[in-house]
Amino acid sequence: MSALGIKPLGTLATEELHRRSVWEKGREIPGLDPRVWRADRYGSRLKYEDHGNRNSLYGWEIDHYPIPLALGGPNTLDNLEPLHCKSNASLGGKLGNALGLGNSLLRK
Repeated sequence: MSALGIKPLGTLATEELHRRSVWEKGREIPGLDPRVWRADRYGSRLKYEDHGNRNSLYGWEIDHYPIPLALGGPNTLDNLEPLHCKSNASLGGKLGNALGLGNSLLRK
């Protein structure tokens, strides 16, 4: 990142490729454009452009699954999936409580 806080163009392209690779692991929804719409493992609808937007009905995040990051899960494509923001927040809270960590240690 530059002194002005601007990411190099190559970094932006890499982040977009990573996000798109995880996105494609979501389930396609019949009748909807899979480049725009997908569903997570719980059936919640996700909208590609709403990545990271917790205020959107269709916001989504990249989740570590099946092995959570807090339990040493790798940051590799085979351990990542798209997940609705609200589902991701509630799952992190449940894991944190089960481990006695609370939510603060589980933020990605």
